[in-house]
Amino acid sequence: MIMLLNSTTSKMFDNETSPATMSTTTVVTAMAGLACNFDVDSKMTYSASQNDMAALKTFTVGVIILLSVCGNGLMCCIVVRDKSLHRPPFYFLLNIALADMLRALHCLSFTASAVSQGGWLHSKAVCQVVAFFNVLLTFGSVFTLFVLGISRYAVLRYHKFHRLKMTFLACLLVILVVWALAIIMAFPPIFGLGSYTYIVREYQCSYDHRYYKSNDTLGFILVFVISVFLTHLMYLKILIFLRNHRKMCPLNFVPANSTNWTFYGPGATGRAAANWVTGFAGNGPPPPTLIGFSQYARRSHLQAHFKRESETTRTMYIITAAFIVFWLPYIIYNYIVIFVEDYRFSETFVAMATWMTYLQVCVNPLICFAVDRNMRKSLLTVISCIKGRSTWLNNERQQAYQYTNER
Repeated sequence: MIMLLNSTTSKMFDNETSPATMSTTTVVTAMAGLACNFDVDSKMTYSASQNDMAALKTFTVGVIILLSVCGNGLMCCIVVRDKSLHRPPFYFLLNIALADMLRALHCLSFTASAVSQGGWLHSKAVCQVVAFFNVLLTFGSVFTLFVLGISRYAVLRYHKFHRLKMTFLACLLVILVVWALAIIMAFPPIFGLGSYTYIVREYQCSYDHRYYKSNDTLGFILVFVISVFLTHLMYLKILIFLRNHRKMCPLNFVPANSTNWTFYGPGATGRAAANWVTGFAGNGPPPPTLIGFSQYARRSHLQAHFKRESETTRTMYIITAAFIVFWLPYIIYNYIVIFVEDYRFSETFVAMATWMTYLQVCVNPLICFAVDRNMRKSLLTVISCIKGRSTWLNNERQQAYQYTNER
């Protein structure tokens, strides 16, 4: 095994690959005994004008990676630390944040390297591993968004069942099923079905999309689109339910009747108990159960719960809508490539469509902190704690400095 690893790494260095560009994926594929033959056709040279554009693209990918890691990492810490967020929608949101952060770290870092170096400098085996994780994490996010839409419909339509059944273990089981389905979608190209390759115009390793008569990637794109369509269908059902719910008649209270200022009955709303305690009810018996008051309290609690879940549903739908907006140009581009033979896209459109899919990994934290009240409150709490700790450290340093000067 050691001799195989040494011979493999020596071949890498012979092909002008520096030790700094070697990553964990390269070492893993080398230890697995995968082939390390370089594809010279994926390497291209830049002109003077293209160097500036390559530098700009590399900078934008680096900024996207930084924003994704910082934003999604902060969101994960907030969801884990804040116990008020330990609920099904935020469990699924945590899963999406982890998928986006891993995609930025593992896949976009290779994209930045390919853009800066003018092509793919690693082996075909490394390209397959990177493409596998790219597809795995993307489908993991898509399936999680679909499950999140079902969960949002269930919590509004069947809130009692959802509250009793959707525990942490149930959410964990659902997340495991989601990743199992994502693995099923990412594994077939490794065995030759719609094989992975490095796409020069996109600077990434992904599906080798060609005309549908000569390739098998149409099924994967159909699964992607159908999943997104069903997710939006669930939110459409939620919108119809909310619209019908708002047309319900309000609760009509029965007015309280009394001849001696005791105010017994369903409409008493607590006045009967107050009159009996203060002695205004005379020598009569204690007041009966205040049916009207209990109904009003229960209805108020349900309305508060319904309002909170409606706000959370709005945030999750904005995240889903942003996902399809950032992926729509790339999906259209792939469908045209598959169904229209020898159709040529402009480099500008391909770059725009591809970079929008890269940008998607960093928008979810911005949406959550801008729209969701609970996430924003938790973020402000974390910021205040950091400021309070820094203030305390400054005070301790000032006291130590004053003590040193006095001595």
